[in-house]
Amino acid sequence: MSDECPVCLLPCSHPVELPCNHTFCFLCIKGVAYSAQRKCPMCRTPFPREILKNPKVINHEEIARIASEGDGYIWYYEGSNGWWQYDHRTNQEIEAAFSCNRSSCEVLIAGFIYKVDFEEMVQFRVHGPGRKRRIKRDLVSASKKGVAGLLLNPSQDEKNSDTSDSEEEESGEAAGRVARALTLTALVNLYEERIHSIRNDMEQLSLRLSRLGIHTSSFVSDVAPVNGSTPTQES
Repeated sequence: MSDECPVCLLPCSHPVELPCNHTFCFLCIKGVAYSAQRKCPMCRTPFPREILKNPKVINHEEIARIASEGDGYIWYYEGSNGWWQYDHRTNQEIEAAFSCNRSSCEVLIAGFIYKVDFEEMVQFRVHGPGRKRRIKRDLVSASKKGVAGLLLNPSQDEKNSDTSDSEEEESGEAAGRVARALTLTALVNLYEERIHSIRNDMEQLSLRLSRLGIHTSSFVSDVAPVNGSTPTQES
């Protein structure tokens, strides 16, 4: 399908349609779904994150074709009940890095940057929490659940669907909220410490100025005559 995705501005990869009838790459709208603003990027209509569990895929036949096309090798990442094939673009990036004998590479998936480690054969999110997933390079014909989180057989038992993505993102969101709360608490504590320190400094400065003022007035009254007159002596 050649329609351009409004998020990545590339031809839609595994296009899915939202209830508002706007179409996006599955991974692009997945990234939006896990953001703070869970709204259609086009019309700003809110949509539930649960839509990812049963997305309205424009062309299921395309997924089946991609999952069986060719006789070479392709990259997979591990799910809770099997292996997922990477989407075509991500697979190309990983294969290019692997062919150049690099030890690792970074790829953007659903709005998150992941590191693919060829030495340990794992992938993990670069920023924030998240578990490590095993990866492998195997034949296109190898057994798989689907492509990039989209099941080859969407009618299969829900128990067989992979919930690890949503669990990981939910745990990531929870950990992110905790981290933000801890950061805010730390900033408040730091602010209070700085205020306390500034107050102490101001008190010390005020005391020094007060002492300086006392010494100065004493010096002026005892030593400096006013308008050339001499000090008056008491009788």
